[in-house]
Amino acid sequence: MNNINNFCDSYKFHHLNMSNTSKSLKPKKTTAPAEWVVIVVIIILVVAVILFIYFVLRPQLFSGSDFEGAKRPDATVVCPTTDPPTGLTAAVLDFAVPSFNASWDPVFTTTTIGQSVIGYNMYISTSPNITVGNTTLAGFTPVPQVKATKTGTGSLQFDETYFYRVATVDTCGPGALSAEEFEITIV
Repeated sequence: MNNINNFCDSYKFHHLNMSNTSKSLKPKKTTAPAEWVVIVVIIILVVAVILFIYFVLRPQLFSGSDFEGAKRPDATVVCPTTDPPTGLTAAVLDFAVPSFNASWDPVFTTTTIGQSVIGYNMYISTSPNITVGNTTLAGFTPVPQVKATKTGTGSLQFDETYFYRVATVDTCGPGALSAEEFEITIV
């Protein structure tokens, strides 16, 4: 009987060890280790400190040295005016209405401050030597061609000689008048 008891004891021992072994071989459900969370938080903090030093402390650290970073200009920036138009021409095309078609070479400009041409001011007078001071603005046009039907003070008339000059208008405002002054007689 001793043999049977020994056999049973050894069976129980072996069976218990196998059941424990099979439990330990099963994969465990795990969550993200705490070490990864800590590493991610540290990386975020390091990046935040670097950005703070670069954008906040760096200008203060280098003030007084040769490197001072960007500064606002002390003087007011003067907006340059665009060149005046050239190549003025005119032709009477509508004989029923006192008018003339005027055109000129377009002005293209590019500057460092982003200035761009938005149109042209046209000055028409019955007297030569037009200036902004002695002539009323006849009109504004966004293109370098216009059908003129009036001066700044009234309508055009048949059998009258007219003079016109043009100024380029850019995002800074109107520029100088064209050097040319075109003369046309409406018949």
